[in-house]
Amino acid sequence: MVVNITASPMQVVQFTYIKGADYTRVGENIEANVRDYELRPGELFVEANGPGGPVIDHLKVPSAVANAARFNTTKPSKQALLNNLVLCMEKGTLQYDRVQMPQLDRDLRASQWEGHTPDSTMALGIALHDTQGICRRDRGRMRKIQYWGGGAPAGPGGNRHPLTPAHWG
Repeated sequence: MVVNITASPMQVVQFTYIKGADYTRVGENIEANVRDYELRPGELFVEANGPGGPVIDHLKVPSAVANAARFNTTKPSKQALLNNLVLCMEKGTLQYDRVQMPQLDRDLRASQWEGHTPDSTMALGIALHDTQGICRRDRGRMRKIQYWGGGAPAGPGGNRHPLTPAHWG
């Protein structure tokens, strides 16, 4: 996923859903985006405390970019990331093309339901981790986010998550 956080509103400009891929394939996807979007240190984030850790270790990108890419999550930080994502959606400071990115759209809609956070939703939360729900032009140009986790997107069901805006549904 690549997010342009300098645009107003911020834009998800690229999204690739890779399920069940090995570290090599995931790494190649990240490397291609680092090249294509000329990402610099602080513009690439990979969730490091999980399967993403080995991916970072084997990336063929400048070491400064790879070293800055490590993003560790905890239960409280995940909640803060999701709260910020909700704030961005509520304020209209984030856009993506539903037709071009149907998996992202499905995952964000699945996030409405308590107890389930799809990988791409978490990746988007990490991409926006320092935006505080607003567009900030001083924080870099593009961000490539790779969140590697398990689980398939879930469909609607259960209770609406109390922090999810109604317009997602």
